[in-house]
Amino acid sequence: MTFRKREILLFIVLILSIFLCKIIWPLIKLPFLETDIIGEYSLKKVNSMNDIVRYFVFISFPVLIFIFLKIKLYNLKPLYILNNFKTNFEKFEKIENIYFFLFLFLLYLIVEFFSLDFSIHKIDIYHEGQKLSSAYKSLLDGSLWSGSYVTVGIIYETIGTKYIWKIFNHESIGLMRILDLCYILITKISLIFLFLEFTKLIPFNLFQKFCFFILTNILAFSLIDYNLYTGDTVHFREIPIIISLILIIKLINNPSILNLSILGFLSFFTFLWSIDRGIVILIIILIFSIFLIINRRYRDILYILISAIFFWSIFATYDQKEFLYFIYNTKSILKEINQLNGLVHPIPFSDDENSSRATKNLITILLSLIFTINLLVTKRKYFSNNLKISLFFLSIISFLSYLYALSRSDGPHIKQAFGYSSIFIILILTYIFIMLTEKIKFNLELSYKTKNYILFSIIFFFLFINIDFKNVLTIKERFNEYIYLEDKIFLSDGDAKFISSANKIISNEKCIHLITTDSALYYLLRKPSCTRFYFSWSIGSKRNQILTVEELKSSDTSIVVLSGLSDNWSSSYEIKHPIIFEFINNNFKKKISLNDRVLIYK
Repeated sequence: MTFRKREILLFIVLILSIFLCKIIWPLIKLPFLETDIIGEYSLKKVNSMNDIVRYFVFISFPVLIFIFLKIKLYNLKPLYILNNFKTNFEKFEKIENIYFFLFLFLLYLIVEFFSLDFSIHKIDIYHEGQKLSSAYKSLLDGSLWSGSYVTVGIIYETIGTKYIWKIFNHESIGLMRILDLCYILITKISLIFLFLEFTKLIPFNLFQKFCFFILTNILAFSLIDYNLYTGDTVHFREIPIIISLILIIKLINNPSILNLSILGFLSFFTFLWSIDRGIVILIIILIFSIFLIINRRYRDILYILISAIFFWSIFATYDQKEFLYFIYNTKSILKEINQLNGLVHPIPFSDDENSSRATKNLITILLSLIFTINLLVTKRKYFSNNLKISLFFLSIISFLSYLYALSRSDGPHIKQAFGYSSIFIILILTYIFIMLTEKIKFNLELSYKTKNYILFSIIFFFLFINIDFKNVLTIKERFNEYIYLEDKIFLSDGDAKFISSANKIISNEKCIHLITTDSALYYLLRKPSCTRFYFSWSIGSKRNQILTVEELKSSDTSIVVLSGLSDNWSSSYEIKHPIIFEFINNNFKKKISLNDRVLIYK
């Protein structure tokens, strides 16, 4: 069979396997297991693991078929495939001059950051409330997991906002948003360094590398912006994952004790940053360790392990109480989050809501895996072995990151899961573009310096043309004004009236408890939660409901409970939390209605 016929056969079988997976998707139905957590899965009597199994089948079946046919049609030996994961410590052309363009991009990001118009859009009382109320309680009593049941990560929910407040000795919504803007800036900077590492690996001449680095970064700027009220393709929660990928690319060709130690540290830090990203980091480090074993770099694995054990041990011994709460909190979230947060994933290629976006993600993830596997089992002169392996790890991260969307399959979460696939597409399309332009011969011969001047002019024009330099010059005044804006500036008229009225009633209370998802109310009323479960949506299981009631009973205050009428996106509190509702109903009788919310007294 000729090469062309084999390639056509591979393509046809791949299309058929995808079509078959589409048919199989709705047929995969695991038996429903009774649960005490009320969510979409339990209400629809659907096993919360269904979508995860469907996803793995949809991706793995075509990939395995492709690998099988590739081996059979091209008579490849398993040992040959394994050898392609071995590195030869390739030497790449030095690109010191590219650091000028690196500096230019970093300068642009700093100037862009200083030119921002700080947003005063109304507060997201649900999501932003997580970062306000948990931080406020920790600021009062120094608690972490013992004071707040964390659903995302202790840095994201508590520590970040708390410490920016402590630095400026002031609590405000503006400071919390400034911190988010700083996270976005760090994400953008980390993307620049990620593309720098890929630029080092491409086997092109110096000018082409400059072009590759510039184009990929300009395209990547569209993946994340400073609009806090819109969803980004790459969320700032990806910072540790991006950094880990940068380290892995560096370590593929250049063993470094420092980089290996940082990778071990990230296995610890990422769990504090974001629990779901922590799981992804662990899997990535495990896969990277297999790569190290293939290359007989056992000492490198030891350095990662020692670093991870060191930082986890410090955490466990420094504050044993908080460590135990962290263990319970993390186990509880990992066990319950799918049932709490889950939405049934749309069937690919269907009329389901968000199906087209989900299908695009699935196909892109699948093709990125097949593309990198194909690179690894074939000889391509334009792709160095280190570049192939680096793309392989990027595609694996893209595959794992879609698990975020499986835990809640709505539009914004599916969009965020497309981040690494977008990075992969940018890298490959730019690479192909540069490779094709290499074959084009221009009549106009330009010197090396002239080419660089042209590149510099293009970058300067496209990047800096939209910068408001007046804002840059007034950054200090605008920053000080923004961080000291009163809370009411960020509130709707109804919320502002409620806060004003409620403050007069609860002024003598030591703490309150919310039976609403309006989690920012703790901060806005300047009253801590009487229980760890400040974010009522996350209570979930019967055990956590009982713990909530026990903590309410032991509270040494005349508790005031607030209930809202804004929780119409989910099941009612009475249905989701019957144990807590019964306790509230039996012990709190007096009610006062205030602007669509209700205060309930003992």
